[in-house]
Amino acid sequence: MNTVNRILAACGNDCSACPRYVLHPYEKSEEELRHTAELWMKIGYRDHVVTNDEISCTGCKPENWCRYRVIKCCQEKEIKTCASCSAYPCETMKECFEVTSSFEPKCLQVCSEAEYAALKRAFFEKKQNLLIEQAISYITDLFRNDSGGHDAEHTLRVYHNAMRIAETEPGSVNREYMS
Repeated sequence: MNTVNRILAACGNDCSACPRYVLHPYEKSEEELRHTAELWMKIGYRDHVVTNDEISCTGCKPENWCRYRVIKCCQEKEIKTCASCSAYPCETMKECFEVTSSFEPKCLQVCSEAEYAALKRAFFEKKQNLLIEQAISYITDLFRNDSGGHDAEHTLRVYHNAMRIAETEPGSVNREYMS
């Protein structure tokens, strides 16, 4: 899991992996958006094929519709993601995780391997994404005033290098501990 180039939504979705996300450098062609709209209907996220304008997304904003009000809640608490909330995981997020995971069997059934891999990274790993955010926050706080050379950036560089090594040596590392 690459945490360097991720764009994390308040709920833990990875926008950088989402087939709907269209901000630079993740622009999508008209054909890609149409395919995503068709896929969303097959999965059951929509009850009809929507327009490219409707399927495209530029990220969470308080004025956007969200079933769980996550972005508004984070804005009210002045935090970026649920990972920074003292009540995490609250009942709302537990329901969000449950509903999200309920779509996974249908995705496995109707998606190609590549489509499923993208959706898994974008949506089905939100819990892990928030856990990583908590760990990054913890490391940052832990080394905030450290002058011994092992600051948060150093620790995160070590983590990212370990992930790159793990990706090149399949089976050599238990990825559950690293993702």
